[in-house]
Amino acid sequence: MDPRGQVPSAGAGPVASRSRTFLLPSATLTAFILLIVTVLAFTAIMQPDYYRIFTGNWQGSEGDPVESCLRQGIARVGGAEAAMELWAQDRRLPGVAECNRSASHPTHSQSFLINCGLLVAATGLHYWFRATSRARRRGVRPITAENLPHLTAELLRLADRAVPGQQVRFLIDLLDPAANGVAFGRAGRRYVLLGRGVLPLLDRAPEALEALVLHELAHIRNRDVDLTMITLGFLRAYALLVFAPVALGRLLYVVFGVHPWLYAANFAQMMGLALLLIVARAQVLRTREYQADARVVAWQGRPEPLRRLLAAAEPADTAGRLRASLRRLSGTHPTAASRTAALADPGPLMAPTFGFALVLGACLVLVWDPSSSPAAQWSYGAIWDLWRPEPLTVLLMMVLGLAVLRAALHWDTPRLHALRWGLALGLVVGMAVSPMLIANGLGMPTSFGIEAGSALLRGALVVLLVLWCEYLAAAWAPAVAAARRPLGVAFVPCAAAVAVTLAAARPVFEMHAAFILAQYDGTAMSDLPGPLLVFAVAQTTALALYFNDVPWLLGAAALLFGAPALGRLCGPRPVASPSAQKLRLTSHRAIWLAGGLTYVGLWWVLTGYLDVLWGITPTLLSDGMLVAGAPAAAGAAVAVFAPHPLRWAVITSVLLGLPVGALFAVVWEVPTTLMRDSLIFGVEGAFLAALAISGLSAARRPAERPGRRPATRADKAIRPPELPR
Repeated sequence: MDPRGQVPSAGAGPVASRSRTFLLPSATLTAFILLIVTVLAFTAIMQPDYYRIFTGNWQGSEGDPVESCLRQGIARVGGAEAAMELWAQDRRLPGVAECNRSASHPTHSQSFLINCGLLVAATGLHYWFRATSRARRRGVRPITAENLPHLTAELLRLADRAVPGQQVRFLIDLLDPAANGVAFGRAGRRYVLLGRGVLPLLDRAPEALEALVLHELAHIRNRDVDLTMITLGFLRAYALLVFAPVALGRLLYVVFGVHPWLYAANFAQMMGLALLLIVARAQVLRTREYQADARVVAWQGRPEPLRRLLAAAEPADTAGRLRASLRRLSGTHPTAASRTAALADPGPLMAPTFGFALVLGACLVLVWDPSSSPAAQWSYGAIWDLWRPEPLTVLLMMVLGLAVLRAALHWDTPRLHALRWGLALGLVVGMAVSPMLIANGLGMPTSFGIEAGSALLRGALVVLLVLWCEYLAAAWAPAVAAARRPLGVAFVPCAAAVAVTLAAARPVFEMHAAFILAQYDGTAMSDLPGPLLVFAVAQTTALALYFNDVPWLLGAAALLFGAPALGRLCGPRPVASPSAQKLRLTSHRAIWLAGGLTYVGLWWVLTGYLDVLWGITPTLLSDGMLVAGAPAAAGAAVAVFAPHPLRWAVITSVLLGLPVGALFAVVWEVPTTLMRDSLIFGVEGAFLAALAISGLSAARRPAERPGRRPATRADKAIRPPELPR
């Protein structure tokens, strides 16, 4: 054991001390924070008079609660096209401001605060009194020296070893014939409840009994008993006091025919939210099981006793693939096979799961939609008196940063595919369950193509965010591992991730309103199909607002590249792992194919884009097409064999595109604005091609973590997870 009380690893990876990961906030704590944010994100917009907040307090002659002042304003100015012209001129619809003042009433904020207060009070009562009621359940008896002397002596010995200085009351459930246990309780009153099936283990399999009891004591040592009790109490209080009354009200509206389609859609969204909360709850409860197992192995020094106990306690899993996937998302306990595999390698504690990423992505939408959606913007800021997304965004990004950093401390190059695609799918799920989807449709209907294109754009951007977070975490991992106070150093990359997200979130989410407006603005752009219209509006907005703003570009570059560079300067240079090799497609045929497909694909996109907007049909050898296509094709070709495809694709496209663009602008006097736009298209094309190549390469890569040699059976048998004793 080292001087700081940590167990050295027999299979330590490229980062000096992977046990430093356990000095960061645990995966259970970060999952618990994510669960709280999920509940708060939806509670704020699940008020009984929610639709009036976003659509105005005006009611039609039939008392329709969802008819909005916005519709009146649109009709008053002469229809949707005239309303879009006003919006393009940054002018408000007449009458909306008056309705907005009535919609922004203090009682809405008071209602949200009252809901939060009730949740906190009910959760506190559940936490304080649930332990006592469970200990007095029928069939439960205390284990004492009078009734079970030998078992009592063994339990006290284990408690003194695992949680010295803490008083733990051991109970036995005489009605439960299984050999199992559960830890519960509150501060100052901890319990471990055992089934009567543990009694034969005392003589027949003492090591198995020790592993079972140590597992429950590990929950107390890890301090996740409180998190479990608060999680369960919080969700039960939320379901009883907030979710069930609102859901019942929506269902009654459907049954009695009051706007049935509207409330049926909202009821379906609430059922989707319920499933999302189940997944969030599962992340808290599953990670604590892995934490406890890892500590048991560290205490016992070998995984065999716990492995034998898991094999005997649960039969072989015969569920189908779909059922197994659903169980991984919503189950409160990992399967015996998953827990057994984690005994040799604590990977499940380090890599964020798909369910974790799904909930995180949905939360980003639920947090930002109330203040950035088209309905909120057309209400001219009323929601700002009720909802600020920035504080919850800080929590979400700290959770994301810690999750990626924990993986980087365990593996030298974290490639978290489940996190990337889980976040992207979570954004789509968040859009589907957000009530703003209905409010937006009431204010200004849009097409499925625009919604799909917006979802694809957001998903792609969040994948890029995760890729950058992986790059940032890999740069800071050596500095965190070598620090005396790892948590303080880990705060710096997490703060950088927060800064990047806060800088980009509002422009990204508010762009959805621009997509909807563009289909009504009467220009040539409105004739584009949905996904291509989204691409055109996003491209035009980015070129006009960001690429023409030199200080913004320099600031973005300093943050995106300066933060990782600072991490490398602050930490020791990591030792390269000889087994950390990327699967390369070294065939010349693959290189030519990637470059050719990128060139032709970019030409096809630009042809449709320019033809609709300006009536220009470029050929494959047009000047602008060469400036865009040649760098893009070269970047894609380099990405095939480069160790870092995205990085080298961008570098290659920029280094090739700048001189080619300058040559065309000087020699053939092509407008510099056209060269600039073409160069930007080329860099984007190279980046997207490299992203696709990276995904294909990852799909063909062996199913083992990079940066580590394949674990042999001997390694799995002798290598315990690293945990502080």
